[in-house]
Amino acid sequence: MVLGDLRAAGDGGDGEAMGVRANVIKALDEVTAKIVKRRDLNRCQYCGRISKYLDWAHIYTRGDKRLRWDLNNAVALCRPHHSKLDLSPREKKAWFRDKFPDRAAYLDARRTVACQTVRTTELKSLLRDYRELLDKWEDA
Repeated sequence: MVLGDLRAAGDGGDGEAMGVRANVIKALDEVTAKIVKRRDLNRCQYCGRISKYLDWAHIYTRGDKRLRWDLNNAVALCRPHHSKLDLSPREKKAWFRDKFPDRAAYLDARRTVACQTVRTTELKSLLRDYRELLDKWEDA
């Protein structure tokens, strides 16, 4: 699912209270982090080290709400490499483009799409989809 822009204030556009929306966002952050780490086999995508202490790292900042939960915009990184790459955004993007050219091209195209407000119901739907994905992986 591709998401548009999240509003910084208001009720999410569908009558949901901000507290409900905040809880959905928190849960979605937690589930997305688990998916990224699992997809990347608990391995830092920069150095290859396997660790249970990995970060859910974004290529384009979490502040870009269109891409916050987009799995193409995320990698598992060990803390030292997450910090290193966040301090040098150009290096991060160049590294990502070299390692994941298809995902980089997707993100370039996705960032040019006009934003739409993401309703809380859409966030709940994405959360449900991501939870189902985790359940399938755990059953396999």
